[in-house]
Amino acid sequence: DKGIDLIDVYLSSDGVLTGSAREQQQLHEAAGIELRTHAMTRKDREIERKKLILAAKIDSLNQEFESIQDELNKTYLEEDLRKEILERNRAQLAKQRTNKSSDGKSKKGS
Repeated sequence: DKGIDLIDVYLSSDGVLTGSAREQQQLHEAAGIELRTHAMTRKDREIERKKLILAAKIDSLNQEFESIQDELNKTYLEEDLRKEILERNRAQLAKQRTNKSSDGKSKKGS
């Protein structure tokens, strides 16, 4: 004796559902769950894509900053070299003046 299979009733916000109304509600909820899961997956992919774009922008800005910093360092080095050359030239000119002065005095004294 198998008898009748009784399927549990379904409680929803609309009340107690049985039969095809219950099945329809369960399918509707399953579809809603699937749609929410799909939407969450899509949002996760979108967030990951934005994260990659942000990382690329940060990398680009870091490279730009390093380039500017290198250029500034070169400018400082060139300025230091220019000052060093000017000092060397001044010292050389002063030495030449001293040598000419010395040569001139010794010739007058002879």
